[in-house]
Amino acid sequence: MTAAERGRLLAARGHLEAAERWGLAPGPWQALRLAWLAAFFGERGDLERYAALALARGEAPAEVLQLVARDAWRRGDAPAAAAAYERAIAAAPDSPGPYLGLGILTARAGDLAAARAAFARGLARLPESADLWYNAGLVRAMSGDVDGAIAGFERTLALAPGHRAARENLAAARAAQAAHQLE
Repeated sequence: MTAAERGRLLAARGHLEAAERWGLAPGPWQALRLAWLAAFFGERGDLERYAALALARGEAPAEVLQLVARDAWRRGDAPAAAAAYERAIAAAPDSPGPYLGLGILTARAGDLAAARAAFARGLARLPESADLWYNAGLVRAMSGDVDGAIAGFERTLALAPGHRAARENLAAARAAQAAHQLE
């Protein structure tokens, strides 16, 4: 990010905060925008304040909770991040983002069973999500389930034929499967 871009973001934030201080009628998604900017600048106190305001106003609760989850994750508080992702799932059960966030968080924490469960929950509601299928395939590959990984990558490509990473991982999984069959 250039200094000019950072300056524009800071100026936009200043305008939004001034409107909030002066008690002007909030614009659509104003608290959410302030929460995004606070998260971007790593200002936890402001993020918590604006996230609470956005939730009270009903401004995209799942998106707000995902911001809170990513902030907790960035700080190393995996339990708080997982709890925020669960709340985001409850707020928007038909959105793939919270399932993806929870699955990736638990996979990076080394809990592949929890990651598989998060992606399976998402796929039960959103069977046409290429992103969920792809990540489910990755977690299956990481846990040694080559057949499951292949199925996940194949489904990803059926839904998103141009998904290069799925194509590459499918080829690698098929090669691993062939090598295993030769043993």
